[in-house]
Amino acid sequence: MENVIIANPTSVAEAWEMICPGCRRDDEIRIKATIEVILHRHGTDPTDSDTEWDNASIAFCEHCGFTGIVRDFYDAFSKHNSGGR
Repeated sequence: MENVIIANPTSVAEAWEMICPGCRRDDEIRIKATIEVILHRHGTDPTDSDTEWDNASIAFCEHCGFTGIVRDFYDAFSKHNSGGR
């Protein structure tokens, strides 16, 4: 899915085209993402690398607790915008 960059998005839906399939809210969606870290003997330090996720990454709605995958949240946005329920 291609994201359109909006200068000052006001919601997750506007910025990422995602909403919760359970409650339809878009204020806080948690995603299990991958980041790059430097491993050393005292632990780890994050690097300046990008955070990465894909359509199969686990996603969770902070509001209602719905758990699914990122694709579910994209699909809910598409369905909502097309007038579906």
